[in-house]
Amino acid sequence: MSPTLCERSSKVGTVSESHPEYGKLLSTTTYQRSVGPNVPLLRKYQASSSEAYGELETEFVSDIIHYMGLSPSSRFFDMGSGVGTVVLQAALQAGCSASGGGGGGHSEEFHKRCRMWGVEPGKAELLTGDFTDDVRVHERIVDADVVLCNNWAFSEKPMVPTMGEVKYPDRSLTNFPDVRL
Repeated sequence: MSPTLCERSSKVGTVSESHPEYGKLLSTTTYQRSVGPNVPLLRKYQASSSEAYGELETEFVSDIIHYMGLSPSSRFFDMGSGVGTVVLQAALQAGCSASGGGGGGHSEEFHKRCRMWGVEPGKAELLTGDFTDDVRVHERIVDADVVLCNNWAFSEKPMVPTMGEVKYPDRSLTNFPDVRL
């Protein structure tokens, strides 16, 4: 008898490592069930502004997680995380402690689906509100191993006054290589 999803995941480390297709399916269904019903609310934001600037594709996020070497001992922070898709994918795929600021998100649906599938992701925390004024954001950024800032359209208001305190300011995905097989 072959091992179950949960048994195999516990031996390998994360569901995305043991069964990448399930990790992607879990992320996609969580997104569709949480964001889909709220599309009318999302339409109030102006596209390509400091409030709404698009989303990263699941495959690209997977590449970032791989390239940056995220693992269960890593701490990841996504600035302007929107609905939290990248935060939740990092927690699921790498098993790391992942957090993000700037959006509401679908954390509840994500955790519900993980329980339903018997999957234990890393800690995922979505901070709501204006992340430029939130002291928790400062704390998470300073503590993070990897900080994702995917928005060239932020307003002139300083995003976070302490970006100089980030642990590893020497790594950037500006020239992101293609690491897919």
